[in-house]
Amino acid sequence: MRSVSKDEIAAHVFRDYMQFSPVFEQLQASGKVISEDPEVLTAIVQLYFTMNEHRSKFKPQIFDHAMALLSDWIAKGFTQVQEVQGKP
Repeated sequence: MRSVSKDEIAAHVFRDYMQFSPVFEQLQASGKVISEDPEVLTAIVQLYFTMNEHRSKFKPQIFDHAMALLSDWIAKGFTQVQEVQGKP
């Protein structure tokens, strides 16, 4: 990552947003994903994957367990759609 320029990182972040945004918007329209800014949801996905860069700082079993829990929590958080008043 240190050899990647800030411009390249910004371009990568933007490409991810352009790819994920329509998917999140479609899932939001169907009520399957929380109503949050798709850019924020994309950032959460990006942050999850960048955590792998820190794998070597943890015991492998602990890191794998933590990542499994975190991915489960993220998935539940993304799909925990609030009930509309009077409607499930």
